[in-house]
This record gives sequence, structure tokens and C-alpha cells, in this order.
Amino acid sequence: GSGGGGGAGKVESGRRRRVAGVVEADGGSQGAISPDRSHTEEAFRVNLDRIAPGAYLSVSVRHTWPEHEEEALRLGTGDTAVVHVHMPGDLHLQWGLGSEEDGGSGGLSAAPWEAPPDCVMPAGSVRVATWAGGSHAVLTPFRRTDSTLDIALPTIPYKGLAFVIFDAEKQCYYDNGGQAFFLNSHVAAVAAGKAQAAAVAAATAQADKLRRMASDEATAAATRQALDQRAASRAAARVAATAIAAAVGADSTPYQRYLLDPGNPFRDYVSPLAKASAAGFLTPSAQQRQQQSQQRRETPAPAAAHMPPQFATATVAVANPVQDPTPWPSATAGSYDAPSFDDLSLADDHRGGGSFGGGGVVATHSINLSTENGSSTGTLLVSILATSPPSVQLTASAGGAASGQPLLLHWGVSDRRGGTWGSPFDKLESVPTGSRAPDGQSCETALHDGEGAVEFAPKVAGVSCMTMLIRTENCQEWLRESDGGDVFIDISPALAAAAQGGGDSRTSNSSSSS
Repeated sequence: GSGGGGGAGKVESGRRRRVAGVVEADGGSQGAISPDRSHTEEAFRVNLDRIAPGAYLSVSVRHTWPEHEEEALRLGTGDTAVVHVHMPGDLHLQWGLGSEEDGGSGGLSAAPWEAPPDCVMPAGSVRVATWAGGSHAVLTPFRRTDSTLDIALPTIPYKGLAFVIFDAEKQCYYDNGGQAFFLNSHVAAVAAGKAQAAAVAAATAQADKLRRMASDEATAAATRQALDQRAASRAAARVAATAIAAAVGADSTPYQRYLLDPGNPFRDYVSPLAKASAAGFLTPSAQQRQQQSQQRRETPAPAAAHMPPQFATATVAVANPVQDPTPWPSATAGSYDAPSFDDLSLADDHRGGGSFGGGGVVATHSINLSTENGSSTGTLLVSILATSPPSVQLTASAGGAASGQPLLLHWGVSDRRGGTWGSPFDKLESVPTGSRAPDGQSCETALHDGEGAVEFAPKVAGVSCMTMLIRTENCQEWLRESDGGDVFIDISPALAAAAQGGGDSRTSNSSSSS
């Protein structure tokens, strides 16, 4: 570099320069917290130990906040670069707007620099020829107080801040290994975004801290108030106790002191019954008492002929109890025999086979259902009928997330529990009207109001079971057995009974699939 400053040092990017204290808005500790508009985020840093021990150069970026956007648009500027040097000397920044290289590398091209308009130049700036012999550069002295400069960055695409350091005392330039330092548009935008996010996060943290402080202060005040009230109550109780003791004497009982206690809420209590009696509402007049006595004498006793024998002498004095009263009808052992299932209306209903006709119910099941995550639960009631062909009647109900949702039966057929699902379209003679095949191994049938029926007529050997899930129409909830497995129904008893001409009409019941 010119003047012996070449190869100044290594560029270190992405280091945070500082986080300034947040600004408190109007309203004191209870007001809103505004982000620090002066917060910057470091884009890169260069070690300049070769110039002086501990010397360095750092470039940071400050975000342009909405209240400054109008002026920035008018000037054609965006975010602000903050250049800081830490080294001795009469230092100036020679800078201009450099172009980025083609290809997206972000490096500085060899094209001449462009000088910005006068309105965006910092105070004390002058136009000069560039350090490399060209024109269109600006020379600006660093502030004496903090050796820092604020440079408005352009909004022109693929333009960045190109600069070198000029020491007027030594009349030399400090460059970046024979090239200018360069802050390209991408690095500047990333650093500005980080500066904005950090400022907002600091303001949020400060607001949370103030809210916690206010909450702690309110809690402490409430605690102090409660303690003061308790102390005042105890003092008042002591005064009342002293007054009571003086009124009833030292040998008074606790009950006497309680009755005389001014703080006793029941001290002057009078029950409604006592109030009514004192007002004369509960005492009948002499004329009323005479009328009631006359009515008792004139009212005849109930006729025994109209009463059960055991109550015929209810009006006789207790000294003359009823002799040999007629006993109540005794219950025989057969009176409480449970009727057979054949006599129950439920069996009669199933014997008809509903809409299928022919054979009776051979098995019923009540199966508890649940989704894997427990968001929905339900119950599936199954009746297996030995009709010809056998039929399965299903009634499903669901609660939780599936409550009120239309339900569908997602089912297949197999030869045993845990066997491979087979498509009912391929394995059975027919499927319920309106069913669809979502894949090659299953069938889906709508359950209208939770109810449905399936004719189980295998057209291939070895098909004797149904495997199923219950799902909502929107496919959000899939219910299976509460133990996590698919619902399994064994139809083989109905197949055997139907083959024998109707089978046994008695039912077998279970709480889960068999």
C-alpha cells in the first residue's frame, strides 16, 4: 500500500460491535420500550498490528428505521455504514461508491469509483482524486472524539462502499493488500438486518424486565397491605377483648365473651320462626282452636270395608293390635327366575335379521375405540347374524375431536387375526352400495348416522374374518381398538350356522373383538 501501509491485516467479518442501552419511551417504567435506533452490527474487522500494536479497523452497519425512510428515499440512501479506526495519526477516510464484480462474488471490480452527491457527504468532506490515480473520490476526516465516521450507503444495486485510510501526518495510505477495503451490498444488508433484530430483542427484554419489576413491586405492596390489615385486625381484637373482659368480669366464660363480642356476626341474630312466633303468626286464636276441635269430633273413622285387612284396625288403640292379619302374598322361587333369552324382545328383534331376514344373532360385541394419540374415543357395537348370506350390523359412535363428524368404515377381509388384508371387492360376492376402493386391499363404506350393515358372502375359500378401522370423513381421526390394534371380527360362527340352515339363535356377548 502507498506510504508503507500495504497488507494491513486480515479481515474478520460478522463480529458485533456494541449493544447500546435501550431508549425508554414516554410514560416512565410503565411505558413502551422503543428499540435503540443507534444500534450497529459489525460487518467486518481488519487487524492493523503492522501499523501500531493493537491497531484495527472495523466497519459496522446501522439499520434505517421507518421514521427515517422518507428522508432516505429523498436522498437515495439506505442503511448507514459506521467506519471506526483505532490507531494514532491524523486520519482521513478516502472513499467512493465501488461496483461489485460480475458473477456474484461480492468483490470490488476494477471500474472507477463514483463520488456521491454533496448532500450525503459528512461535514468536512472534499472531492479528490482516488489513491490509485483516478477521480471521483471523497476525503473525509474522522471525528476526533471517537475516530468514527458515518457514511450513508447507496440503494443502487451492486454498489458498495470502497475506501482506504489516509494519514495526513505521515502522508501515506493504508489499504487492503494493494486493494481498497470494500463493503458490498449483501454483507451490508445482512449486518443491517442483524442490527435491527438485536435492537428489537434488547427492547423486548428491557420491557419484560420492567414488567417483572412492576409485578414484583405490586406483589410486595399487596403483601405489605395484607400484613398491615392483619396487624390492625389483631389490635382491634385486643381492644374488643379488653372491653368484653371489663363488661362481664374476670370470671366470665368463653361463651359469654363470644355473645358480647362486637365482632360476632350472629350476636343479634333472630331466626325467622322466632320472629313469626313473636308476631303472633303461629298462635291460633280461640275461635280457630274451637273450630279445629269440632272438626276432629265430627270426622268419622275410615270404613274398614274399604281398607286392606292388615289396615282394618288402624284407628284402634295400640293396646288392641290386629289379630291374625291376612299375610301378604308370598313370593315363590319361580317368581324371580330370569326369563330365557328366547323370550326377550331383543332376541325377537335380532331373530328377524333386520333388513336381511333369516337366521338369528350368533354373536354381539361392544368394542372400545381410540385414536393413537387419544384425541378421539368411541364405541363400536357389532351384531353377527346367521342370515343367508351371513350379515354384520355395526353401530359406531365417537367423541373428542371426532365428535359430530361423519364416520366411514375402512375395512378388509382376512383368514385369521393378524392376517393380510384382502379387498372385499375381490373376496366377497358384494359390498354395500356406495362403497369405494381406496387401494387394492381395502374398502370404505359410509356409516349413515353411525350405522351400517355388510353382507359377508365369501366367493373364495378361507375368507372368514373382517378387519377394520373407523375414520372421520375428513381423514383427520382414525379410531382403532383401544389397545392399539385393528378391529377384528370373526365371522366363522355365522358362516357355520348359516351353512347348517340358520344356526343357534342364542347370542354370545363380549366387550371386545374375538
